[in-house]
Amino acid sequence: MFKEESIEELLVRYTRGELDEKGRETLERWREASPRNEALFQKVTSARYAGEVIRRFVYTEEEERQAWQSLRRAINKNKARARRHAMMYAATVALLLAAGAGYYLSSPRALVPFDDAPVPVATPTLLLPDGSRIDLGDKQALDALAVARPGMETSDTSLSYPRQEGRDEELHLLRVPRCGEYVLTLSDHTVVYLNAGTELAYPAAFPDSCRVVYLKGEAYFNVSKDERRPFTVHVGPARVEVTGTAFSARAYEDEPVIQVVLESGRVNLHAGERVISLLPNTRGVYDKQAGTLEQLPATPAYFLGWKEGRLVYDNMPLEAILKDACRWYPFEVVFKRDAARSLPFSLNMKRHGSVIEVLHLLEATGKIRFAYDDHTITIL
Repeated sequence: MFKEESIEELLVRYTRGELDEKGRETLERWREASPRNEALFQKVTSARYAGEVIRRFVYTEEEERQAWQSLRRAINKNKARARRHAMMYAATVALLLAAGAGYYLSSPRALVPFDDAPVPVATPTLLLPDGSRIDLGDKQALDALAVARPGMETSDTSLSYPRQEGRDEELHLLRVPRCGEYVLTLSDHTVVYLNAGTELAYPAAFPDSCRVVYLKGEAYFNVSKDERRPFTVHVGPARVEVTGTAFSARAYEDEPVIQVVLESGRVNLHAGERVISLLPNTRGVYDKQAGTLEQLPATPAYFLGWKEGRLVYDNMPLEAILKDACRWYPFEVVFKRDAARSLPFSLNMKRHGSVIEVLHLLEATGKIRFAYDDHTITIL
């Protein structure tokens, strides 16, 4: 159970940018506990961000600083009695700073109704070296594949190659379409989770000297450890080299950067003559146009939520969130206001069979309005 006063404090510290890793983990668990919690989080944090734009209409910086100093004095003076009320006041301050801003900017609007848009069944395909194409959602095709390749385990959600080495090195190509996901186990027992709109090329069996695959899109790799055979993932003009570790790589062709997030172990990210070594809780970012390569801190949970069937974003621009959502849901996005593209949102919720709940949750913040027609989402 979560104590209400503790959550209030965490929300306040989050909006102030003062929340440590332990606090973030507690707040994440609370958000995941129920849709009501997530909705409250959205209202508080979105109000905070909106309020920063026109705080001058509500508080001056000095007035806000004095308010927070008074709050801290109240907490320190009588923690046992005043803590609950002080934290409620702090949460209210964080909310009303922007609630007032929203009041000046626009009057309250009702939610725009939408027709439901269920996610269609999207099954991956496997292209074999002989040119044959196998629908991995077709049971008869899967049964035939298992007969043709003894030891291969197949289903509509996963494909597993038997352990073998030194032969069958021609590349297989696994394509996961929009609105789809898939799990692949390679011949060395490396497990790969493939996100929507992803392609992975790999051999049915790795040679004795190396393990090499080619990725377009996004995938999470749990690499089987093998010191004598490094594992290399080619991602466009860059490549990731490991011997045994867990990491994600994102290399969609329509995005300006290639990103690698390390969960455990150690990886080297190469781009041309440049190379950086990543440790856990860091990410490497390669800018394809500028040719720059840099290492940044990262919280893996924010980058790996898709693997667990969740939508997880921390203060991300709306355009980036909806671009991702277009890979999972069958709709296109049109922005009527360019300013709406950069509006920041934080989100952590289960990915549902319909996009409606996601859209209503974002709209309930009061920062944007949607219209929906014929699989097109228009940001008004």
